[in-house]
Amino acid sequence: MPNRLRKLILGEQPYIPSRSKYKRVVLTSQLSLLTVVISLVFFVIDAIYQTSEYVLPFHLGCAALATVSFMLNRKGRHTAAKIILALTVNFSIYLFSEREPMEIGLYMFFIITNVGTIAAFGFEDKKLAIVFISLSMILFVASLFTDITILPRVAGDAEYIKFNIFLNFLICFVASTVIIYFLINLNHRSEKALIENEQQMILKNEELTKLNSELDRFMYSTSHDLRSPISSVLGLIQLTKMTDDSSEIKTYMEMMEERLASLNKFIKDISDYSRNARTDVNQEKIYAYKVINDIVENLKFYPGAEKVKVDMALDHELMVTTDPTRFHIIFSNLISNSFKYVDPYKEQPYIKVTALVNGGHIHFNVEDNGVGISEKYLPKIFDMFFQAHEKSEGSGLGLYIVKEAVGKLKGTITAKSKLEVGSSFEVIIPIGDLKLET
Repeated sequence: MPNRLRKLILGEQPYIPSRSKYKRVVLTSQLSLLTVVISLVFFVIDAIYQTSEYVLPFHLGCAALATVSFMLNRKGRHTAAKIILALTVNFSIYLFSEREPMEIGLYMFFIITNVGTIAAFGFEDKKLAIVFISLSMILFVASLFTDITILPRVAGDAEYIKFNIFLNFLICFVASTVIIYFLINLNHRSEKALIENEQQMILKNEELTKLNSELDRFMYSTSHDLRSPISSVLGLIQLTKMTDDSSEIKTYMEMMEERLASLNKFIKDISDYSRNARTDVNQEKIYAYKVINDIVENLKFYPGAEKVKVDMALDHELMVTTDPTRFHIIFSNLISNSFKYVDPYKEQPYIKVTALVNGGHIHFNVEDNGVGISEKYLPKIFDMFFQAHEKSEGSGLGLYIVKEAVGKLKGTITAKSKLEVGSSFEVIIPIGDLKLET
């Protein structure tokens, strides 16, 4: 509803959170205004036909009370507005149906009044609705079987009856259309909300099923991967105690260091997994080159990294609005994998990072000429705990975490690789100030 029309109907009253209540408030105002218009129309007709000078004040009184109902509704006194309107319409119909010839069917307005009463009061005020429905029935019976009247009776010729039948039909048609449209609209929105809620429940159930499956696998693999290096270190400690040879002790210490480094990497992966799954997306403006360059600098101490040529084909001023933590997780995993799986038999191992802005997205590409991945494994490399290479030393969580993090940023990731040739990962994420789902 346009703001001006809403202000006219609802005034300055606070926002109404319930959609059905809001629609009933609007309907009450519409019916009040419709009653004012109908009363004034009949006032003009009776003034032209000069049927009786006594009837004109009743038309004005009905219009005045309907106006009071409209104003009370604007002030937020919705129940009082509906009560005044229901009383005004019921007794007006009764008075004029006693006055007019029965042939014009004025008493049929009681049916429209009852439908409007049910629609306006709703289920919350069903007791008041029942009271006014009962009142309409009592007044209908009284108008049909009694001769009590305040206004002078009108005989009415055939032309008068025909005109009033047309007019009454037109009024009933308009009023019933307004009320039925309201009920259909309310029912449509309720059904739409139910469908949306059902779809949300289906999505949540699918997500919950996925999380439960991942949790089972996570617990099983985690317990195994945590115990394995600890058991190895405990065994190496026992071997160290059994020898005095310094060279053997040094070898055992290096092996223990290797096992503990593996354990530390696994714990970091678990931490990244938890952080990505549980924390909200926090958008900040970051310089992509600086973040990725810092990652590369930190990985230069990786064994064999001194042989790798790193090409950073990124604009130094390229700025992206994204979650800095997830951005760091994505590229630290991809670039560290490139260092980890360097092919030592190649003359010039390299890692190349590029970025291309395309519309509202930025396309990052991390390419290397390392040992590569067999093409048959590519569909599975983003699965939890999947390890595609016999040289794999990690937990199998890295690429899974990368894909989940990219998904949190409403992006996509694709991989191309060929065994003994190299690998390429393309990450596409929004570049602008977009609202990202958590």
